[in-house]
Amino acid sequence: MQETFYILLLLLVALALSGCGSSTSSSEDETVSAKPERTGAEVYNKYCQNCHQGGTVGSPRFGDREAWEERLEKGREALITSVREGMPPGMPKMGLCLNCSEQELAASVDYMLEALEPDE
Repeated sequence: MQETFYILLLLLVALALSGCGSSTSSSEDETVSAKPERTGAEVYNKYCQNCHQGGTVGSPRFGDREAWEERLEKGREALITSVREGMPPGMPKMGLCLNCSEQELAASVDYMLEALEPDE
């Protein structure tokens, strides 16, 4: 029984570690880097909305200008830096979009800022 447990444990560890390395060849890496950048809306919808839609862990709600006021005073560049570096305890580094480019992070910030502008 104990031997079966250790075999299963080793298999689970091997399975978990198999996802840690990079399995892409250099030509696949070039293909990935040639991929068009995601829009701010795409990045927001995949990575940001989970917290910002509902105000999770104190995050400012999407479109709620009052919740964003203090952050807006810091300016756009400071907001992008906060996304890139994270803000404990709630804002994870790069908003958990670890494969986002700097431009994609900026586009997601711009998308959220545009939602604060009054409708004309």
